Amino acid sequence: MEQVKITIQGVKDCLNQGMSREDIAEHYGITMADCKELFKDERLKGLKAKKKRGFVIVEEGAEDIQAGSDTTIGEDLTNVEENSTANVLGDAPEVEEVKEAPVMEETKETPSWNN
Repeated sequence: MEQVKITIQGVKDCLNQGMSREDIAEHYGITMADCKELFKDERLKGLKAKKKRGFVIVEEGAEDIQAGSDTTIGEDLTNVEENSTANVLGDAPEVEEVKEAPVMEETKETPSWNN
């Protein structure tokens, strides 16, 4: 049996696409036992598949999403999500630098409520 060459980034990409470990084993043509060993690698340990959501949050006033004859709704939603993210990041106000609060010196005086 020929060894399958699997890259860490390839496995991470599969997880980002929502593939389960079973799907990844099938994708690479390996057994579940081999897949289990694969996920023992430090770089993959604890990683899980990203769940795909059935919705996309868009900004108020965004154009209505209409599925054209050559596109699917999923493709339209992906385009809206990418465009919305770019607009939100481009319009974000600059963050002001936060100054540290002055540190108060310790005193050895007994608080008045203990008298």
